Amino acid sequence: MKIINICNTEPWTEHAPCRGKHELFDPRGTKRRAEYAEALAICATCPFTQECWEYANRNDTRGGVWGGVIFNEHHKFEGGQTGKGREPITHGTPSGYKQHTRRGEPACTECRLANNRYAADKRNARTKGLTA
Repeated sequence: MKIINICNTEPWTEHAPCRGKHELFDPRGTKRRAEYAEALAICATCPFTQECWEYANRNDTRGGVWGGVIFNEHHKFEGGQTGKGREPITHGTPSGYKQHTRRGEPACTECRLANNRYAADKRNARTKGLTA
């Protein structure tokens, strides 16, 4: 299996936090989830995870970490669904937060904040209902 260097083909990679750290995302070998922890942590801070994931699917990429998701050699990301059937996340919403959770990936800041606001509003509504 060859490692794909997308830094010269995709414009967004110029500003991606993974730039120059390809060995962490390398699909070669028998990496397990724990061995990808550093790569996943970098993805959690990246504003380009959707573009990266879409690139991997457009190019039928097999293996490694793409867009914060671990792909195995059978082109499935962890969680059992095929990468091509994955719906894009509606960022900045409580449902976006749930989508991240279902995928087993850390929620982005926008989704985490939206979910926190939703939970706070729900608590406040319950509290008002009990005291009114």
